[in-house]
Formats: sequence, structure tokens, C-alpha cells
Amino acid sequence: MRGSPRISLWCELVSEEAPPGPSDDLTHVGAGILVHHLGGAEVGERLTMTVTLESVSGRRGVFSCVLTSGDRLVALATHHRVVLEKRP
Repeated sequence: MRGSPRISLWCELVSEEAPPGPSDDLTHVGAGILVHHLGGAEVGERLTMTVTLESVSGRRGVFSCVLTSGDRLVALATHHRVVLEKRP
């Protein structure tokens, strides 16, 4: 897996742990993502992703995802998640 799919997966995994966290009755799922590549990264290079909840509107949350290698910016992403009731 390369580039956009991997960055999208990381955004999904990190933001699903961000507030508002899933509960016994609720969960949240990814609803869309936009990824901007700003610099390359070598295979095996250590990367850091920071995820911030930017806004909430009803059941929808918008997260910003920043991927860096040291001080170098690698990618930015905007990730939308929706809160849903868990099915029995």
C-alpha cells in the first residue's frame, strides 16, 4: 500500500480514537477524506501523525490530520466522521 491509501488509513485509525469516543450505544465511522501530499517519505522512515477535531455539526465531526517526518511536512488531510447508533 502506498501514498494516499496509507495516509487515509492512518487518519481513519487515529481519528476513530479521538473524542467523541465510541460508547455502548454510539460509534463513529469515516465519511470522507481529502489528502494533500506535500513531501515524500522513504520506506521505513519514521512518521508522526497529529489529528485535531476542528469542528462538530450535529452528528458530523471534521478532523485535520498532519503527517510529518521530524520538522518536515509530508501530508495534510481533512477527514469527516459521522456518529451513528450501534445496531443490536
